[in-house]
Amino acid sequence: MARFYIRSTKGTGEANLYTEVQKRETAEHPRISLKIATPIVVDIEAWENAHATPRALDRFMNSREGRELRKRMDEITEAIESLTSRGIYSRAEIEEAINANYYREVRQEQRRIRKEQEAEAEALKEQDKANPILYLDNLISGLESGEIKHKGRALAYNSLKVWKSFAKTFRAFYAKHPFTWNEINGLIADKYTAYLERQNFMSRTVSAYQALFSALTKRAMSEGMHTNTRAVEVIGRKRVLEDEKKTQIYLTTEELQALYNMPLTGKEEKARDIFMSGVYTCQRFSDYSRLDPSNFSTTAKGTKIVRIQQKKTGSVVVIPILNDNLLHIAEKYGYTLPHMGDIYVCKHVRNILKRLSAEVPSLAEEVRTVLTRHELEAEQRGEVKHCRDAQGYVIKPRYDLVGTHTARRSGITNLYLSGKFDMLQMMSISGHKSAVMFREYIRLSKEEIAEAMTATMEDTNEQLF
Repeated sequence: MARFYIRSTKGTGEANLYTEVQKRETAEHPRISLKIATPIVVDIEAWENAHATPRALDRFMNSREGRELRKRMDEITEAIESLTSRGIYSRAEIEEAINANYYREVRQEQRRIRKEQEAEAEALKEQDKANPILYLDNLISGLESGEIKHKGRALAYNSLKVWKSFAKTFRAFYAKHPFTWNEINGLIADKYTAYLERQNFMSRTVSAYQALFSALTKRAMSEGMHTNTRAVEVIGRKRVLEDEKKTQIYLTTEELQALYNMPLTGKEEKARDIFMSGVYTCQRFSDYSRLDPSNFSTTAKGTKIVRIQQKKTGSVVVIPILNDNLLHIAEKYGYTLPHMGDIYVCKHVRNILKRLSAEVPSLAEEVRTVLTRHELEAEQRGEVKHCRDAQGYVIKPRYDLVGTHTARRSGITNLYLSGKFDMLQMMSISGHKSAVMFREYIRLSKEEIAEAMTATMEDTNEQLF
């Protein structure tokens, strides 16, 4: 093995090892003596201590560090001898051979580390891919920004609100019961349902969240996040019984006209007018609250209409103006309805109807309903007490059950009760594609249906059976 030494005058720190390449002088060639700096770096003090005595050197060279160092010096010696045996004493070629030999292992080690990092990154990628929460967070973020579309359009505001509410609850469940896409089975689905029920969510909400869990799982599978086809099957949608639903009322034509005629000013007047526009157009709040001059027009035959591209579905509906009250409201605001959030419209309309119930007693009739999660929790904390009937059902006055969607429901139900339009005509106005979904809006009690049947028989003066 070649001789190696350090040239540093310092007593501590690190220094490169040097080696010498020599060739005796001959008649043909002069003597060659090259001092070559190697890439090997050693601790100066440790090197000097190891070379203090032959015994110290032997002990050092048999240590783990010494064996590694000797291996590297042997490799350099071998590289030098490979050149000199062929008569090559060029400094440049010797240094190139030394570096190529020395850094080969370094490069191999770097390749090994790089492969390990790539494998780790791929494992993390697969781990992230299997995580439903990361996928859900990315989905919500994309829906909010509009980068992710629903049927080619940005998701409607109210639909986005439902997704965000679902996401909040889903994250809380996942924190207690973490799972991957491929681990979803019947047990996970049942645990999720039980969790929602323990949180006092209404059955309708439980059903909606189950549907979104299922939709999330299907979407993730379609994008290659998992291959768990069983997951889509086991996440069932709970059937909501009628007595488990919060009562959804409609306002009669008499109640609606009384509301329209009520003298109001300021924000109450604006809230009432926005709500009534929903009744006369049979549209969702996201559509009827943004009416402007572009929505009002006349057909070639002179029929006054409202044309709306529904925000939720993207469908265009053409609504004949069947009540001049809508035109009077539109004219009042220059055909551009004032802007007001759905929460404020709902709050003002409920307060107005509560006062109106003194003149229209039907608005104060108490009906059975169920409490929302927040209402139930507030009652459990003793913050409020709800009235109940003799059977223990929660009862509320009808005016307290009115929401912004009551406008659409009232419009559709009263169209149906008029008996003047067929299903196709009414669905053309409401924008429903399914008769099943359309019928969901016809909020008639069994008693009202029985009364309507009797009235029909009386009008025709006929008897059955």
